[in-house]
Amino acid sequence: MIITSRIEVRMAEPKTQPTTESLTSYLSRIDDPARRADCAAIAEIMTKVTKKPAVIWGTAIVGFDTYKMEYANGKTGDWPVLAFAARKNDVTLYLSKTVMDEEDLAATLGKAKQEGGCLHIKKLTDVNLKALQQLCARTAKGKEA
Repeated sequence: MIITSRIEVRMAEPKTQPTTESLTSYLSRIDDPARRADCAAIAEIMTKVTKKPAVIWGTAIVGFDTYKMEYANGKTGDWPVLAFAARKNDVTLYLSKTVMDEEDLAATLGKAKQEGGCLHIKKLTDVNLKALQQLCARTAKGKEA
């Protein structure tokens, strides 16, 4: 005897969605003045390369432009092409893992920690801004994170 069962799994919408909060409001919530200035500078770089305004996603992510991301279950949803978040110990940038793996830029970036498509920066003065802008531009050009 063969018994089969059918289980239907419904995927919830991603919790992190675009909001109407302004970049100014987001930046004002960052207590550390140096981190706030770094985030403003990163927002300027990302706006320049995407030619799109900042959109706050959820409570913590600042995104620029969007692309259709496909989930493992085949569903799709919008997600920022470029994004960053001010965290307690650093600023996390969400970039393309493919672009991040390019050795020519990684070698010139400076003091930063890479984990997949995430780049963790303690201070913006620790990194080569030209290399960072190139990473952002290459990610934006590929239109996928």
